[in-house]
Amino acid sequence: MNRSLVILTVTLMATAVSLSQTIDAKLKSADNFVLSDSAIAAGIDGALRVSFAIDKSGSVRDVHILTGPAWPCDKNPNEELKAVQKAVKDHIAAMKFEPAMKDGRPVEARGWLDFKIGKAFAETTKAEAKKMGTERQIVHGPLRDLAIDIPDPVYPVHGAYGPSGEVTVRIVIGENGKIVLAGVESGNPIFHAAARIAACKAKFKPILENGQPVRFTGFIVYEFTPPGLRQRDFYPPQ
Repeated sequence: MNRSLVILTVTLMATAVSLSQTIDAKLKSADNFVLSDSAIAAGIDGALRVSFAIDKSGSVRDVHILTGPAWPCDKNPNEELKAVQKAVKDHIAAMKFEPAMKDGRPVEARGWLDFKIGKAFAETTKAEAKKMGTERQIVHGPLRDLAIDIPDPVYPVHGAYGPSGEVTVRIVIGENGKIVLAGVESGNPIFHAAARIAACKAKFKPILENGQPVRFTGFIVYEFTPPGLRQRDFYPPQ
C-alpha cells in the first residue's frame, strides 16, 4: 500500500484536481479530469506545476507546464508524457475563474497551481480523510535515517561557472527500499533530468507496518552548485 505526505494544498474535490493557487482569482468551474488508459498503463502519476494567466473576464490563457508529472523509474513513456501534459494544459485552459480584483475592478493576473493526477489525487483525498481522523497514517522521522545509498547527480553544465539551484524530487519507495516512481516537483529545468535520474538510483531501508514492509512517499531536495553538488535535505512521510 502507498503511504504519502499530507499534501498542503487547497483541494477542490468537485473538479477532481488538487490546486495550490498563488493568485486572488477564484475558480468558478472546471470539468472532471480523466487520466487516459495509456497514461495509467504507463504508470504516470503525481503533480504537474502549471503557470497560467487569467484575463479580466476570468478566462485562462498562456498555460505552461513547469514541472511534472512523475513516472516509473524503469520506464520511458515519452509519448504518453507528452499526451498527459497536453491534456492538462487543455483542461486548465478551459477552466473559468472569477477575475482578480483591484480597487473594485477586474485585473489580469498570473499564478501557478499544482494539478494532481492518478494516485497522487487519490492520496490527496486520503490526506483529507486523515485530517478528519478517519484513516490511520504512518509517521516517521527524516528519510536520511532510512537512506542506504543516495547517489550524487551529475552536474549537467560544463565548466566551473554554471548555474546553481535546488531541485525537489518526489519519490515513491517500494517495499524493498528501491525507488519505483519519481517526478520533479520544483526547481530549475536545467537540473530536472539529472535530479530525477539520481533519485531513481537511491536505496532506502524499508518501513514496516505491523511487521510488513509498505510503500511510502517522500521528497529528496538536491542542491546543485558548480562544478559539483550536494544533497541538502530529505522530507519524510507524515
